[in-house]
Amino acid sequence: MSSRFLPVFQSNALYEAGRRVPAVVQHRASQGFVLELCQDLRTAGIADLFLTGTSRELHRCLQMSGQAFAYFLTSGHPTLITSQSLPFFDAVAAGDLDLANRIATSARRTFSAGEEYEEDFLFVDFLMSHYFLGRPAAASMALLDRYEKVLEGSDDSRLIFCQALLSNDALAFVRGLGEFLAERCRRYDALADKSAIPPERLHTEGRLSVEGIALVRLARRAGMEVPNDLPQVPSVALEGAAPPAAPDAWTTVRVNAP
Repeated sequence: MSSRFLPVFQSNALYEAGRRVPAVVQHRASQGFVLELCQDLRTAGIADLFLTGTSRELHRCLQMSGQAFAYFLTSGHPTLITSQSLPFFDAVAAGDLDLANRIATSARRTFSAGEEYEEDFLFVDFLMSHYFLGRPAAASMALLDRYEKVLEGSDDSRLIFCQALLSNDALAFVRGLGEFLAERCRRYDALADKSAIPPERLHTEGRLSVEGIALVRLARRAGMEVPNDLPQVPSVALEGAAPPAAPDAWTTVRVNAP
């Protein structure tokens, strides 16, 4: 994708995000609507990274995504689905661990049967609880044992790197994360082949993994050595972090028409 499309993707995403803000502020938004706002901010930030080769705006947009989601969580929405918490990863990827902690503290702690797969819930719940809520190691191990049982023998690279995070095994973590990122690439390629994904998402989120960035940050925070420039995790995205910002900074997204 030529870089000449990226400014359009970025401008459109910021415009759409700005249009969504009032409904979220006024508590008139569903979780799906808030996630669309967060996706717009993510798209804008990734586009800027690809255009400039710097991470400042990426981190700012990811931080705003996390802020918007944290605000939504305080509304006590009754149908919250924890596995659909990509803005939690946005906050971690932005380097705003206080914000990630606020999201983890407010997120639903129980599996929503019929609305999410249990393994998806357990994956997010493990990361939130183990890194931000002070879950004892024995409880985290029991959760991962449940995760393995739920899989019933099927493969899940996320379980591999979660187990590695718990045991502080850098080699196993890199192997599991590498499998996860390779699967992610194949999934986006398949969507592209079917024309089942908008081009602005394919050429932003489809080329950079916010989850991958967040996971590398968490692993390094625990003292693990993780190589730079993994697929879809460019080293520049790990440079620096979003500076402290007012909790309502996300409400100031510009709304000028593209």
